[in-house]
Amino acid sequence: MSDVVGFLDQVGQDARLGRGTGHEFELALTSAGFDPPIQEAIRTGNQARLGALLGMAQAVGFLAPSEEQEDGAEEAPSRDGEEEAPELRSR
Repeated sequence: MSDVVGFLDQVGQDARLGRGTGHEFELALTSAGFDPPIQEAIRTGNQARLGALLGMAQAVGFLAPSEEQEDGAEEAPSRDGEEEAPELRSR
């Protein structure tokens, strides 16, 4: 896996590989010696497939309300309904 990460890092840093004609990228990918399914996942940019081939778990995250919000505590007022400050009205 570290070889794949190193290769992708190299592609990101080398303009010839990342934004070149494609020939340089293909040559580097082929000469890296990765298995054909890994090469195809890199070539097509299929992150989910590449992660699966490398045995990486999919990252999942979520947000949950705090206990105060669950208990019906008052939320902070939004700025949309606020009045303009008195010193700004006189201008």
